[in-house]
Amino acid sequence: MDIYPLFIVLIYFFIPLALLWFRVIERKFYPYVLGAMVFFALLLLLFEGVSLHDLGIQSDHFYESVLVYGIFALGGIIVVIAFARITMVEMIAPTNWYLEPHLQYRFLILGFAQAFLFLTFFLEKITHIFEPLWIAIFINAVLFTLMYLMFTDFIEVWPLLFVFGLTSSFVYVLYPNLILAGLAHTVINFMFVLHGFATKIKH
Repeated sequence: MDIYPLFIVLIYFFIPLALLWFRVIERKFYPYVLGAMVFFALLLLLFEGVSLHDLGIQSDHFYESVLVYGIFALGGIIVVIAFARITMVEMIAPTNWYLEPHLQYRFLILGFAQAFLFLTFFLEKITHIFEPLWIAIFINAVLFTLMYLMFTDFIEVWPLLFVFGLTSSFVYVLYPNLILAGLAHTVINFMFVLHGFATKIKH
């Protein structure tokens, strides 16, 4: 087992999560903690000399990737709607829903932040810790799910989060394109928010 990536995952994931969980940092600052994680992850990758291609900013198999991520996003939408029907959750539909900040731009920022952290950053580190690859994908999905531990409906939505983390990791391993992965995450995240999933943090 390689110690360096294990150390990085500990520093960049478990410590921030623990600080929030034990309220060393107020949970209302969760979005800022996520932003700090992205910022310091970018600094580390810059220090490591990671290329844009390795970051997933590439055009390899672009049209095929567009099709795959399009299917993934559409499948995610269907699964979220089906899950909402099963759990009898109705869409959030305030009169001026389009004025809600999270439905205006925050879901876009969150989608790309999650895609970068869990597909480009953590997944790459975890593949150097665990073998074979499917174990790394499974662990990455677990970390993605745990990132929502502070939300009030975590118990209800964790299966949905885990499946999303698992499938997105699998798709990214086959088609590593950060831009398309970020767009797909954004679309599915919008549907999450529209149905009120994982929108309220425990205080």
